[in-house]
Amino acid sequence: MSGFIYSEIKNGIIHIGRHNGDPKPEIIIGAYGIKPNHAKISQKENGLYELEVADEECATMTMVNGKQVPKKKKKLLNHLDRITFANSVIYVFYYPLLNMKLKEHLE
Repeated sequence: MSGFIYSEIKNGIIHIGRHNGDPKPEIIIGAYGIKPNHAKISQKENGLYELEVADEECATMTMVNGKQVPKKKKKLLNHLDRITFANSVIYVFYYPLLNMKLKEHLE
């Protein structure tokens, strides 16, 4: 199965995991290796977004642009980053205003 699913990040945070996660994830993935509360994407005070996985085991099952999430379990996201969960589910982080935010942050 392939196609597009759009998930809006409301209130600056979106949870990713299994249907039995607490809090209940907005993005539910049933693939092998996904934990109930596998990861979250949240907006930082500077307007950038950060992917954070629950633990080191989740980091081994999560990649951004083909690279494993660092052991510190956090990764800043860029426009059009490809986030892969459990080697099977791919999401594209779409944030076209990011370039403007980065310029503001660097000035």
